[in-house]
Amino acid sequence: MQQFRKTAAFVQAPLVIVISVGVIAAFQSVTLVMSNVDQSIPFSVYFYGDTGHYLDHARAIADAGFHDAAPPFHPPGTAWFLAFWLTVLSPIPMRLLIMKGVFSVTFILTTMIAAHHAIRLNGPVAGWVTGGMCALSFGLAVLGTTFNAETLYLLLLTATLSGLSRKNPVSVRSAGVWGVLSGLAWLIRGEHGALIIIFALICAGFPSRREFRVHWRSGAVFLVMACAVVAPWTLRNIRVITAINRDVARSRVPDDPLLLWVPVTFYGPLNCALANLPPATGTFTREALPSSGGSHRLNLMDPTHRKLIVHGYAMGIGAWVRDPERAIVLIWNKWRLSLSGFSLGYSIRNWPGGMTGIRRPMDIFVPDIGWISHVHLIAGTAGFIGILHRNRRTGVLFLCSILHRMAIVSLFFGYARHGLLLWPITAVAIGTSVASVSRVGIRRSLIAILVTAGMAALVVNGLDARTIRRLTVTFQTIPGSSEPDQQQTMRFTVLTEDDQPGSLPEIEMRHAPGSDLLN
Repeated sequence: MQQFRKTAAFVQAPLVIVISVGVIAAFQSVTLVMSNVDQSIPFSVYFYGDTGHYLDHARAIADAGFHDAAPPFHPPGTAWFLAFWLTVLSPIPMRLLIMKGVFSVTFILTTMIAAHHAIRLNGPVAGWVTGGMCALSFGLAVLGTTFNAETLYLLLLTATLSGLSRKNPVSVRSAGVWGVLSGLAWLIRGEHGALIIIFALICAGFPSRREFRVHWRSGAVFLVMACAVVAPWTLRNIRVITAINRDVARSRVPDDPLLLWVPVTFYGPLNCALANLPPATGTFTREALPSSGGSHRLNLMDPTHRKLIVHGYAMGIGAWVRDPERAIVLIWNKWRLSLSGFSLGYSIRNWPGGMTGIRRPMDIFVPDIGWISHVHLIAGTAGFIGILHRNRRTGVLFLCSILHRMAIVSLFFGYARHGLLLWPITAVAIGTSVASVSRVGIRRSLIAILVTAGMAALVVNGLDARTIRRLTVTFQTIPGSSEPDQQQTMRFTVLTEDDQPGSLPEIEMRHAPGSDLLN
């Protein structure tokens, strides 16, 4: 009995929980990479996203330096991160797998931070549930083994939320640290700028007037440090866009010069227009972008393309005003697509959803079986309500993050990966909810079950990594799309060693973006 109590106390120690879920997340990443056919390519068949662009930009930075004159199409943070590792690892033959390992570290750290956050909110049960849900998450593991912005952004966002959600007021020094992290997150995802303002207000004690009068300096420092991180890139954008506008002025149609004040990226207005003008349906499409020189790629010398960049917000929201009924349907479709990210399950086999499903343009794979998303949403909602009651600041932070993501989805495209950006805080909410409903007398038994389940998941992952041999896919081309296959809808399933080879056509990767960059 005494030994049992020592063991129970050991597995409830915060450090043990955090390290354990980190180990589980590491094993999840390793088995996912080693079990699939995408070991030798710089992206995952489950998620291409903007990997090709980031690698192209990273190689340009590695060759020309960090002050290259490329227009600010995308936030630069991910390309900078990749360029650094491309340079450091250039002499090493196995650098692709090493770089995937570097990205998986961000996934592991996100899992550990989320678990620690849950422990601080509601004890060890919450930590085990939250950590297990993140560490064994198929969706987070896919992001964590692919070169993309989401996994880097998730780490910075989760760390900032955890740091700001303490019960004590945010000190000026702490506000500076979290402000720097938010500035880095802004350089990785442009929409984070709106969230920075909300975080700064919360640092200052909002919505309490009394706290705001005392702690407004913390909010000011947070905002100043976040803007200071972004300022060099903003000044660089002014210089680059000024040069582009000079070329535009010399063109035959010098209308709509680009706006000079671009803190991070100018693709926000463009994406707003493409996501809301007909024939937009909610998922990614470039069909509203007029062809320029026989291509649907962005051409800054084309006046119609510049119009979308300069006036895109007015054009997209104007489409809502002109046809409110269509706007409601469109926004609902975007939310539905984003919430499909919650249908992704656990382990490298994506249990219980399975491995047969669809991967929409620029998005992550989602299974055909989606009932698990309803379970996650119901449990997460209950958890959020409990957190609002238990810890007001954390509840407000989580609520603002959710509302911000819903607004972003409404304005732009609906992606399942947007749902995954809310996964760590949803796991924290579910973990605290489970801990709240479990009575003290059964918590030790519940922890024992959770620890056993985590160990069993490691064994299952190890066995699955040995049996999965290759992916087979069928392509479903988007009508009118002339883009490479990352712009197409992909439907695929997984063949194991027990299946008959050749039952479906094998995946074609020769024309995948960036596939030759790391060979």
